[in-house]
Amino acid sequence: SLTATLLSAWGTPDRENYFATLRGIALDEPNDRLLATDSGLNAIVAVDLQTGARTYFSPPSSEPDDEDLLLLPQSIILDRPNNRALVLD
Repeated sequence: SLTATLLSAWGTPDRENYFATLRGIALDEPNDRLLATDSGLNAIVAVDLQTGARTYFSPPSSEPDDEDLLLLPQSIILDRPNNRALVLD
């Protein structure tokens, strides 16, 4: 049987960290979260798999020329052996 879990809705905790333009997701099982690239927010949003609460995994870019911030993240993959997320930006 299949089980569905709602991770984004008006009743979800921290809904102010909404998804604007969701582009990619990666399941981070060891940390019990989903990492989502959002090109509208220019950020990676972490979604707690138990509560659905959303927090920024990387800060959004406020200016296009900000250094060391995402400009237009498109996808994400986890490199578990090296404990890092690789983001196509």
